[in-house]
Amino acid sequence: MWSTELGRICHRGWLKTSSSLFERRSDRSPGRVGTISTGNVWQVAPVTTPNGRTMPHLYRPSRFCLRMQTPRCVPPARQARPACRRPSYVLCWATSKGVVKGAVVAFLIGTDEAGYGPNLGPLTIGGTLWQVPDTSVDLYQALDSVVSPRRGKGRLVVADSKQVYQSGQTIEVLEETVLSFLKVVTGATPERFGQLGEMLGFCLQGLGASFASVAEFPLPVCAERSEIEAGAERLGQTFGESGCRLTACQTAAIFPSRFNQAVIKFGNKAEVLSSETLTLAGRLMELRTTGDDSDVWIGCDKHGGRSKYAGMLNQYLTSEFVRIDKESLESSQYNWQQGCTSVSIRFNAKGEQLLPIALASMMAKYVREIAMLVWNDFWQAKLPGIRPTKGYPLDARRFKKEIAELQQSLGIQDQQIWRSR
Repeated sequence: MWSTELGRICHRGWLKTSSSLFERRSDRSPGRVGTISTGNVWQVAPVTTPNGRTMPHLYRPSRFCLRMQTPRCVPPARQARPACRRPSYVLCWATSKGVVKGAVVAFLIGTDEAGYGPNLGPLTIGGTLWQVPDTSVDLYQALDSVVSPRRGKGRLVVADSKQVYQSGQTIEVLEETVLSFLKVVTGATPERFGQLGEMLGFCLQGLGASFASVAEFPLPVCAERSEIEAGAERLGQTFGESGCRLTACQTAAIFPSRFNQAVIKFGNKAEVLSSETLTLAGRLMELRTTGDDSDVWIGCDKHGGRSKYAGMLNQYLTSEFVRIDKESLESSQYNWQQGCTSVSIRFNAKGEQLLPIALASMMAKYVREIAMLVWNDFWQAKLPGIRPTKGYPLDARRFKKEIAELQQSLGIQDQQIWRSR
C-alpha cells in the first residue's frame, strides 16, 4: 500500500498527522470513513494508478485535498529508499460522486515592476503565486473562459500593464482585473489605500508624517464594486474547474526615502530592483500552502540589461548550488535543488507574455497609479490648480519646481519625495 502523511511523507504504511499515527490498513474498504485524532475526516475511494492497478486510497471530502503518490506504484517497503525521495502531491476534487479529478501540484511565481524610471512616486514590484497541475501549464488556456489578454471579449483582461493602461485613460480595466483577483485570494475588496497595502504586504509608513492621511484615500477609484464581485465569482468557479488557482499575491512598494537609501547601499538602482524582486519571490515561496516538495517555477521580466543573476540568487533566494542553464540578452535561466524541491527561475525579455508575470505587472502598475493619484490629490488640496504629474523625469522637474515653496513651508525634505536615480 502507499503511505501518506499530512504535509510530509511517511514510508511505513501509516497516515501521519501532527499529533497522531493512524494505521492505514484499518481503512482499506472503499467508502469507509476514518476520523484521525486531529479531527480530519478521510474517506477511502478506489483510485486507478498509472500502471493500471485499482487500489483504495484515502481522501478528505472537501473541495480540495492532497494525496501523495510514491514515484513507483509498488509498496514502499519493496522500494529502495534513496536519501531524498521526491513524491508528488495530487490535487483532488471531492464531490458527491467521489474523486473526479487529480493532478500533480506544482507552483508558479511571476514577478514584474512598474515605475522604474520616474523621479517621483514609488518603484513597485508585483508578485503572484499560483498552484497548478504542472509547471508547463498554459494559464491563458486553462482560464480561457474568464481571462483574456485582449479587451472586448467580456472577460477580465490580463496582459502587460503597458497594454492594459496608458496615460490619459482611466484605470477602470486595470482596477477591475486586479481587485477581482485580489478578492478571490483575500475574500475582500479594499476600501482604502491603507487597506490595499495591508492586503498586498506593502507599508505606507515610509512616506513620513506629512503624508499620513494618504492611507484613507478611498477605493475603488473607477471600477464598479458589482463588476469586481462578478469577476471574482467567475474566477472562483474557473479555478475550481481547472485545478489552477491564484493562492497569494504580494507587492513591494519602495517609496523615495527607502529607495534612496537602497541606492546608496547598492550603488545603482538596477541592484535595488533585483534585490527587491528576489526578496519578494522568496516571500511568495514561503506562502506556499501545500506540497512543500512540489516543483516551483519562477518567472521574472529582465532587469534592465542584466544577464547574470546567479550570485544574487545565492544571496536572496537559496544557499544551494545554482546551476546556470543559459545566460543571454534574451533569457537567463537557472535551477537548483532545495531539499526535495526542484526550483527553476527564468529572467526573460518580454516576460509579460506569461500570465503569472502579466498579472504581477498589472498589480505593480495599479499600486503605482493609486500612489500617484494619492500624491497628486495631496498637493492639489494644498495648491489648487497645480497640474498633476505621473512622476517621469521631465514633468517631475516641473512639478517639483511648482511645489518647492509649499514643500519648504511643510518641512518636507527632498529625500522624502525625490528619487535620486
